[in-house]
Amino acid sequence: MYAGPIICDIPGWGQEFHKAADASPLINDQNIIFSVHIYTSAYDSQTGTPTSANLDYLAASGRPCIVGEFGSGGNGSADWSGLVDHAKTLGWPVIGWAWNGDGTKRNPMNMISPFWGARNACGTSTFTTSSYFNTIYNKL
Repeated sequence: MYAGPIICDIPGWGQEFHKAADASPLINDQNIIFSVHIYTSAYDSQTGTPTSANLDYLAASGRPCIVGEFGSGGNGSADWSGLVDHAKTLGWPVIGWAWNGDGTKRNPMNMISPFWGARNACGTSTFTTSSYFNTIYNKL
């Protein structure tokens, strides 16, 4: 039986902070770590555009958390950079896991090029960092 930690994205594409916090007492396994996603388009159905208070609410659940995905991609008004900074003050590890495959031509959030979903990328053996890589790298 596996006894190590398991990282789980919280509901709503990793952005439903209140739902995850409210559900936390129902999860008996203490090895579950919540992963949140923070973007300009982030949205919590109970509060709208997330603020640091949303992260504080989730932190108060006592569940270990990480920021598993973040960035400036998307349309919206969430202060993604400020929220990532606030998560760091809560002691949450911050990683940028979405190297490729997270975004489209319309809304690219891929740290390497070409995009894996592109038909011409199937036979590609050489990838390069994209401009979006710098957004993630500089924040980390």
